Amino acid sequence: MYIRIILIFLSLQQFTVYGAIKTSVSNTTVGSTQYIVKKTMFKKYPNLMPASTANNYQSINQEITNATTKKCGTFCYQENDCWSFLFFRSKTPPTCTLLDGPIDRTHMDQNTTVDYYEVWNQCSSNDSICNLGVCVPNYVTDSYTCHCPSTYTGQHCQTLISIPEYKCTENPKVIGSYQAGTTSWKIEVKLTFKVIVSHGTFFEIQYNNQQHKLFALQLRTTYKKLVITDFAKNIDGTARSNIQPTNSNRYSPAPDTFSTLLFTFVPSLDQELKSSLHYELKDGEGETLGTGTIDIDIYGSLGEITLHNGSDYDAKKGKNHEESGFGAKIWTRGIKAA
Repeated sequence: MYIRIILIFLSLQQFTVYGAIKTSVSNTTVGSTQYIVKKTMFKKYPNLMPASTANNYQSINQEITNATTKKCGTFCYQENDCWSFLFFRSKTPPTCTLLDGPIDRTHMDQNTTVDYYEVWNQCSSNDSICNLGVCVPNYVTDSYTCHCPSTYTGQHCQTLISIPEYKCTENPKVIGSYQAGTTSWKIEVKLTFKVIVSHGTFFEIQYNNQQHKLFALQLRTTYKKLVITDFAKNIDGTARSNIQPTNSNRYSPAPDTFSTLLFTFVPSLDQELKSSLHYELKDGEGETLGTGTIDIDIYGSLGEITLHNGSDYDAKKGKNHEESGFGAKIWTRGIKAA
């Protein structure tokens, strides 16, 4: 059987490498001749550079100098193992590096000096194929895999995962735990409440197998503001730091509204340095209102840390949230590795 290869040159939003053969479109047999129709195009992802956590694809051959995107694409075509390349357009002269696979774009960093190109694939053809997730192509099987955000699942990240809901109380229970040791960790919490009270706790973190309190997120009557109470510094709850949106020194959420806070805890291993609690504050629509960092007066290993839906500190202050109508709730998936 005779085999003929017909090359299709298409001009889409990026560019076509003339003479390039990478992706099979269709096979047609007429008589004793099999016609294999193929195409190669590259899609551009501007201002992206693989992060240190990216999948470990290797560069192919030496760096290409005096580069243009078409020159890099042509070289990539000529290498059987090349499926993507990095174009360093800000260098003088520009250069590019060929790669032997696609880079998972969940592990890419913004970089205004570099553009990432990969061979056109099923992900390229439909930017929304994975909904809110990231599409990663597989050139061997001409398929793709959707990498979903934590709140979605399914083949195309089409199914919303419900988030556990907890009522905040002065008699809390453990709703999550994590073997932290000396590692960094994070927790995302969505919150609301019904009535402003003189003192109310949304959640509390304890450490060393519930032997000690670490910190808590609380609503304080003064200015009706959200604060982080550093129990590691003062167990009496007097060491407090404001959660601050941009251009304000405090955040005072209104009843029956929703706020979300993403906390990342970075422990200190030096007795002379405090640990850091980074936060991002969002409104009910997911818009970022501000970011900040709060020092927590502790260092070294935390052992097992636990998450509690409130704090018995409120009870010690004589607070009964059922009677007061505080009505606070949080939604969280618990403590995760950062």
